[in-house]
Amino acid sequence: MADDVKADNCTKYSGKTCKDCVEVSGCSYCEPTKLCEAGSLVTKTLQKSCEGQEWMTEQCL
Repeated sequence: MADDVKADNCTKYSGKTCKDCVEVSGCSYCEPTKLCEAGSLVTKTLQKSCEGQEWMTEQCL
């Protein structure tokens, strides 16, 4: 259940800024699509769910 709450906390920052997303613990931001998602960065990279694999975690470049 905690993972569902964390996922909801991340997805509500989709479409907002990278900084808004990554300030939430456990969230990663996909720069090209402006998606904010919870979960393992390794898993998301393997799933190729972000164009160009431009995931930001903990800080925005």
